[in-house]
Amino acid sequence: MNDAIRVALRGDHRLFVEGIEALLRADASLRVVGEGDSPEVLLLDARTEGLLDQVRTESERCRVLLIGAEDDPDWAAGALQAGSRGILERGSGSEDLLKAIRLVHEGQVWARRGVISRLVESVSTLPGGSKGPTPAAEPRLSGREHEVASLAAEGLSNKEIAQSLSISEATVKAHLTNIFRKLGVRGRGYLAALYHRAFPVAGAGRAARGGVGLRPPL
Repeated sequence: MNDAIRVALRGDHRLFVEGIEALLRADASLRVVGEGDSPEVLLLDARTEGLLDQVRTESERCRVLLIGAEDDPDWAAGALQAGSRGILERGSGSEDLLKAIRLVHEGQVWARRGVISRLVESVSTLPGGSKGPTPAAEPRLSGREHEVASLAAEGLSNKEIAQSLSISEATVKAHLTNIFRKLGVRGRGYLAALYHRAFPVAGAGRAARGGVGLRPPL
């Protein structure tokens, strides 16, 4: 149980929470915890009021996976932009849920290819992001900012980045604010799409964390 993934749940519908919790407790590789117990993955009901604001807040401390979303690539791309690490659509089975939790926990993204495509397309229309980062454009970021941006694009949380670089979480947040401004992107989802578009082999040395994991097309 020491290696079990700590998972918390939040939703406005009691049956949703109780049903998902029962499923998770049946899997020995997962441990259901309270939100105050440092969850590694937070499952959020996609119907929750004020959802995207919650995603923006919670994505700074853990990985957020949205459950029961509508099949809307534009909305899903926006949710990834807000900081969600995965979108599990309505009609998905328990097997998909368990796979998504593990993939998101590894630092990858669970989403249909169409969603990632929309995210990349939207990046190309952002001011300052029309061509993505190139070797010539990299000097816009300091050496430390480039390190932080690369780790964030690989899926590491603020806490993990801070530990990796031996800096504080507050410093990581400050760097990310500057990175988003300089690259003309609006969040981690856009940052990841931009980096994996411009640097497709970035993070190859971090197999456990690297890359944007794509759910196979439906």
